Amino acid sequence: MVNVIRGDVDNKPVSSRRLAEYFEKRTDIDGSLYLGYPIIGTPQGGYQIDALLLSREHGVVIFNVIEGTSTNINIEEAQDESVTKVQSKLLQHKTLIERRKLMVQISVVTFAPALSNTPNNVSEDYPIITDEPTLEEYLKSCKWEHNQYFESLSSVIQAITSIRKRKQRSYVKREDSRGAKLQKLEDSIANLDNN
Repeated sequence: MVNVIRGDVDNKPVSSRRLAEYFEKRTDIDGSLYLGYPIIGTPQGGYQIDALLLSREHGVVIFNVIEGTSTNINIEEAQDESVTKVQSKLLQHKTLIERRKLMVQISVVTFAPALSNTPNNVSEDYPIITDEPTLEEYLKSCKWEHNQYFESLSSVIQAITSIRKRKQRSYVKREDSRGAKLQKLEDSIANLDNN
């Protein structure tokens, strides 16, 4: 069963919800889907992963989520950057390395359910998924042989985003205020920290 942990997906709500609903129906996958997590610290600032599946069967599957029909992003560059950011963080943890080799399977895919036509200029090495049957086929190709590292990997992924919960915002009066939005974000982060 997949536990879905929701973070900040305000800029991609429909596609993120569709991805979450897909994994909530899957009972054959043991793991968690992090939406809007982790936020990886870089010299340029925080780098947010749109969605990340952590499972015993598939290892780490990074989802670059596209909302709507916009294809004005460089899909290949976005996938490469996501993988290198996650990989560089995982390589810092000895519990995931054996003889200088990262023992975690990392896959990346672009999830764009509103796209009717995939861009022609994207190499087939950079998968773009537009529907659930294609996603199911893609996941079948992501096999993790070293899943004895699952517990260590789970701990590392949860520790990557080290944002502490602040004092409760008891003064929030309106649900559409900035304070209410901050409270919602902090509650999401606290939910991640508690899992």
